[in-house]
Order: sequence, then C-alpha cells, then structure tokens
Amino acid sequence: MARFSSTGWRDISPEAATQKAARLRDLLLQADDALAAQRTVIEADGARVAWQLSLRALEADRDQLQRELFGLLKHREHETVEFTLEGHRYADQYADLLAIGQISSALAELYVRIGQSTVGRPARHLPSALKRQFNMAARPSSAQSTFGMTLLIQTDSDLLGDDPRRIALDRLLRLTNSADVSQSAAEHGTWAIKKYRDLVHTLIEAQAAPQLQWTTPYGEPQSWSASDSQLFTLENRLAQLKEEEVSLHEVTGFLAEASLVRHTFGVTSDGRIIKGKVPPQLADAVQKAFGHQVIATYEERRVRDDLTQEDRKSVSLVDVRAA
Repeated sequence: MARFSSTGWRDISPEAATQKAARLRDLLLQADDALAAQRTVIEADGARVAWQLSLRALEADRDQLQRELFGLLKHREHETVEFTLEGHRYADQYADLLAIGQISSALAELYVRIGQSTVGRPARHLPSALKRQFNMAARPSSAQSTFGMTLLIQTDSDLLGDDPRRIALDRLLRLTNSADVSQSAAEHGTWAIKKYRDLVHTLIEAQAAPQLQWTTPYGEPQSWSASDSQLFTLENRLAQLKEEEVSLHEVTGFLAEASLVRHTFGVTSDGRIIKGKVPPQLADAVQKAFGHQVIATYEERRVRDDLTQEDRKSVSLVDVRAA
C-alpha cells in the first residue's frame, strides 16, 4: 500500500474537512427527510403545481449537497482503524505469532464478506477481485501496554456516492455492536455471520479480548470491544441463526425514496412500499430514477432465529430501470 497521510485526508485541512463533511451529511439527511415528507403530501393531495415545484427545488438542493459531500470525500484517501488485543498473553506488545495470524486472517475474512454483501449478493464464492478490493493493510501500533496494530483501508473510489470500502467498514462496526444479531444475519447473509462466528471463536481460543477503534470522516468515534464472557455469549448466540430462504422479486412502482447517504431505497406499488439497501454501484441509476416509475429487482433474504423462533428479513436492490 502506498504511503498515506497520518490524518486520512489528502490536499485539504483535516479539521476543516471533517467539520464540513459532518455539516453536509447532516444537511443531506434533513433533505432526504424533507423529500420523503413532500412525496407523502403529493400522494395524499395530488400532484398540484405548487407541490411539484417545491419537490423540484428540494431535489435540486439535495443534489447540490450530494455533489459537495462526495466531492469532499474524494480527498479521504484511507480509513485508519486501531486494533488491540488485551489479556495476559498480549501484555507489553508481546503476542504469539500463530494466534495473531489466525485472528488477523479471521478479521480480514469477515471484512471481505461484509464487503461482498455491501456491493452485491452474498454467496459462497469470493472472487479474487473482491478480495483485492476489500483488502486491509497493517502497520505497528503505538499502543504501549498491550499488543496492537493499525489497520489501513484505502478509499479512493470514483463512484457516485460513498466508497464501498468505507461503507463496509461502517457496517462491520455496526454488526459487532448490534444487539439484534438475527437482523444483522438477514442483512449480511449467513456467509458473513459464519465468518463473524469464526472470528469470535478464534478470539476465545487465543484468550484475546479485542478492541477496534475508528473515527469516521464526519468525526464520529466508533468502536467495538468484548470481554471473554461476552465472546462466549456471542458465539452461542450466532450458532442459533439459520438462513431459511433467499429469493429474487421484481416490482413495478414509483421510486419514492432514494438516499445515497443512508444507502436505502423505497418503491411504492399497489398501496405498499418496499424498502431496502442500495449497493454503491447502483447509486447513479437510483439517483437518475428517483421520482419516476421503475421496474426494480430486489433480493429478499430470510433468516430463522432458533432462540426466538422468528424469521427476520432484509431487502437489497439488485437492479432498477425505467418502467
């Protein structure tokens, strides 16, 4: 991996960039909410000229904010994650080489699986190109009292919208912090959850308590840590999740929601609304189709939770085109 700046930002003031990114992201979230509310008004009251003009103005404002934010994020060249291990076997920056290799491999494989579910449909096979895309590099950490390393993830995408590698990192941290693991299994697929369980089992066997720390481009700290007892509980909980069904569906309807910040879509059809995730490579198509009649193909994934005896469901967009 090439040499990177210590801040993650390139050719721009890190403090100013972080503040501006946070402000633009917040304004974009407000714009998404305002657009959704205006769509609701139009559906209830009809497409009056005043409502349509207001909608067009909101869309123009939202588009300008998106251009500014994603233009700014192109200066974010990498994400930095501090990864440390605690326990009597990892004091004073000392660790068993075999254990470190197994833990590092398990974490890297989980990240690739999260990446797979971010950009497409989870599957058993992992293409080599996908492994290269969602690669992690490492360098020695500055941690003094325990063993650690600094993980670097390159983020220099030219795609419209956020970089998929940063999205995957965010989802990895959300997964590890999720109190609803059955819903997480539905969202990422059981191949990712299997790798998550492998990571947890590897940490237990290595007697290692992990800690991950990352600060987003918006200045928000995200972290994950787990004690020995929490890891044992988590391993047992993950073993209770079973994938029941994966199916493809096609619907013709109105693309009423499309957020490139939340990475979500919503299609209304026959009095119902179908909501789900948007992979980064479809961001441009979704943006162009917003507010029009479309034919959307989506994947529905169901997971059975043996503990609660409930099914959990997630929806991911596969394709969208004009109706």
